[in-house]
Amino acid sequence: MTDDNIFSPPIADLGSPAEPQDATIYENLASRWARLGASLIDSIILVVPIIAIVYGTDYWERVMNQNISLIEQMLPVLMGFLEYLVLNGYLLHKRGQTIGKWALGIKIVSLHNEKILPLWKVFFVRYVPQVLVAMIPLAGSILILINDLFIFRKNKRCVHDYIAGTKVIREYAH
Repeated sequence: MTDDNIFSPPIADLGSPAEPQDATIYENLASRWARLGASLIDSIILVVPIIAIVYGTDYWERVMNQNISLIEQMLPVLMGFLEYLVLNGYLLHKRGQTIGKWALGIKIVSLHNEKILPLWKVFFVRYVPQVLVAMIPLAGSILILINDLFIFRKNKRCVHDYIAGTKVIREYAH
């Protein structure tokens, strides 16, 4: 049906170009449990050394006494980024996996062609924004929770997957 009124607004398909409609794109997705398990493994691996340094030195005491510079306040975050790259960089670059994802047989791939993403994209587009958002007092925790709850959607993609154009799949199809 056409409208001959030249003053009618144009009609456009507002479907998201970033969300493919092809059902095969959602085959072989990693289970929610595997993603949760991998996340827990990665978190433990990353947090333990930072906690050891924070509590094994006078760092925590100086923080509590507000006797710490801005640069020193940023050190745990910068160390966390460095630790993430040292521990996971090779696996992410070669296989699209962190240690936790490797242990559970899942990997991060491009949504459109299932190829391994460049390390810079996984790190700067998928990982760093999550860490920075998590640092926002109160709101960060809420936003991270919302990000994580997206896993319960049919396509099992979290907000960081939408931002980076990724999905997490089983390494080997069963």
